[in-house]
Amino acid sequence: MAISVKDGSFNFVSGNGSVIIENGKVIKNDKEKMKEIEQKKSIYAENIRIIKVESCSADLQVICVNKISEIKAILSGNVNKDSNIELRVIEKENEINIFINSDKGYRSTGLKLCVFIPKIEYEKVSLNSVSGNISLSGDFYSDKIKLNTASGNMSVLGRVHTARLNADLASGSIKVDKDVMADKIKVDCTNGNVKIDVNAKKDIEIKVDTVSGNTKINLKNIGKLKLITDVMRGNVKDNFNKKGEFNALVKLSTMYGNIEIK
Repeated sequence: MAISVKDGSFNFVSGNGSVIIENGKVIKNDKEKMKEIEQKKSIYAENIRIIKVESCSADLQVICVNKISEIKAILSGNVNKDSNIELRVIEKENEINIFINSDKGYRSTGLKLCVFIPKIEYEKVSLNSVSGNISLSGDFYSDKIKLNTASGNMSVLGRVHTARLNADLASGSIKVDKDVMADKIKVDCTNGNVKIDVNAKKDIEIKVDTVSGNTKINLKNIGKLKLITDVMRGNVKDNFNKKGEFNALVKLSTMYGNIEIK
């Protein structure tokens, strides 16, 4: 719950909406002006190789599902009743763009965009959010994966295969699961924690830059590690246990935060 004060009024904002109290009386209750929505779109995916999703303020979840032939998007949650929010899906050649459209803005609670993708090889998967969480999971390959959010947490889970995984966060934390297989992982995080678990099946390169936050890297099946760290204020704990057949190049930098590698 958030509370703000303006001109003698108290504005309470919670997950159920907004209530404005002035001189002890309720003068506005946004909960009464919200509507529940569920919009669905789908498109045949045989020729799609590039996926771009813009979720704005909605939490974004992208899941790879076996034995489906369509890309399916579902937008659900609560928005203000006078909004004209619309889930849009645009296909152009081998690319699909999924985004939320509204020509006059909207307020929302519990807004979520779920995208189900089939198990095929992609050239690029790009997921973007302004103020929502991003989750990517499943068993599929994409040459490039790019995640971006101004304010929100990220997670990459399951047997996601990629040559390059790039993540940019202004405020939020990120977790990369041990089953994720990437040649290169690059994370830029202004304010938040970074956790990357690696169960190597090949050589790997990891680069993490943060301004404020802790970084933790867990390495398995790595026989040779080249570690480069740059910390202005914080501690570096190197508990790496050499065991495995693959090589890792790890570059970690932070201004204010701790680094741990093992």
